[in-house]
This record gives sequence, C-alpha cells and structure tokens, in this order.
Amino acid sequence: MLGGLYPAACLYMESAWVKSHREQVQRLVTAFLKTLDYIQTHSADEIAARMPTDYFAGDRELYVRALAGNKGMFTPMIVLAVVALLAEFLLTQLENRLLKWRPVQFSELAH
Repeated sequence: MLGGLYPAACLYMESAWVKSHREQVQRLVTAFLKTLDYIQTHSADEIAARMPTDYFAGDRELYVRALAGNKGMFTPMIVLAVVALLAEFLLTQLENRLLKWRPVQFSELAH
C-alpha cells in the first residue's frame, strides 16, 4: 500500500448506511477488535497457522520471521482509534436525539 510494506485496514461508510445498518457496523468493529487482540495474544507461528498458504509466497518460515518482527505495527493504538470513532458515532447519535428534544414551555403548562 502506498509503495510500502505496511499493513493497513480501514472502514469507510456513509453515515446513512451506518445509521440503517447498526448491527452490521457493530459486527465489523467487533471483528477488527478481535483480530487485533488475536495478533497481540498469539505468536507469529500461531497466526501463520491460520493464514492462507498464499500469504507465505512459498516461504512460510520467512513469513513467520517477518510477522514476528513486525507485530508491533498492530498496536493497541489502532484499537484506540476504532474506539474513538465508535464513541464519536455514539455521541453524534445522542446529540441528534437531544437536538430533536424540546423541553415543555411554561406557557404550555398553563393550559
């Protein structure tokens, strides 16, 4: 990606789709978080055992060594970014609800 060997994954979704597909969005976010947790809690060899053999480009041992040396790219900071985006989404939902809410006016109580 971008001429480098850095792994990357991201999600781009239109707000309208997010609002109308909440369950799917939650499943995607959960999958990202579970994947990052798996990477942090398993060895490169254990991760490689679950990958398609095409990823090894004919040299599984080289793949395992490269993965072991680069697991740090999948840091918990990525998790923080996902959590921040999710928090922003939830706050936007709350804000939209609050903007629709209107307190009872004193003049309405007199009637």
